[in-house]
Amino acid sequence: MEMAHVIINLKTYEEGTGKNAEDLCSIVSKMDNVFIAVQNADIHRLKEKAGKAKILAQHMDSVRYGANT
Repeated sequence: MEMAHVIINLKTYEEGTGKNAEDLCSIVSKMDNVFIAVQNADIHRLKEKAGKAKILAQHMDSVRYGANT
């Protein structure tokens, strides 16, 4: 049976950046087939904490916090 992939998109919510994004990465770091789409400013920091999870880069737009990607 083929495994499903899960993509967690942190969008541009303030709650999905910095320390909060690190905490999420720690939670999913032991899971296979999990991808986390993070803000560009967090890529380097989170890559080291992601473990088995994969980091995806969001497209970079000049937007404020909220439901943006």
